[in-house]
Amino acid sequence: MVLETYHLEITNIECMPTSTKRNAVVTYPDDLSELLPYIAALIPGCTYQHAAGVINYFDSVHIIGIYPKKTTITAVMDESEAEEIFKKLVELARDAAARMDEITPVFDKRITVGPLDLFKTLPGTNCRLCDEPTCMAFAAKIMRRQGALSLCTPLLNGEGDLAGAEAVLGAAGISLDQNPETG
Repeated sequence: MVLETYHLEITNIECMPTSTKRNAVVTYPDDLSELLPYIAALIPGCTYQHAAGVINYFDSVHIIGIYPKKTTITAVMDESEAEEIFKKLVELARDAAARMDEITPVFDKRITVGPLDLFKTLPGTNCRLCDEPTCMAFAAKIMRRQGALSLCTPLLNGEGDLAGAEAVLGAAGISLDQNPETG
């Protein structure tokens, strides 16, 4: 079975020695090289280049890197949080391994849109109804998976380009109905 055993280590963030957050490094004896293109196909909004051999994605709080023999997770509070995140990745990897014949692998996957692309679709009113000071701040928050497009009342009321906003989010692998509390 994939990722049956692993070793999790919590480390200080070297560039921020006083931070209360830590990084997790999980190493494992399994080599996921052949599985990475299948895992990448299942993770919305990730980047993956087969030659580099790493999947990277942002889950609203953590930057996660999946390598052939290790996984890195940034900004964890403690070992239990890191363990919880990694267990979800184990389930994902096992699902990918079990369904390789059903999944079209990807060998080059990049996010081609960013906050500015989303900003261009918003009304530009800076109305603060979304609790952000500007539409650009709102766009950045959404692209970090920390809010929902439905918080932009003017956009939902016909101002701006809702279809364009939905297309940007789709290209970034961001769910339209994401929960701002969980991403």
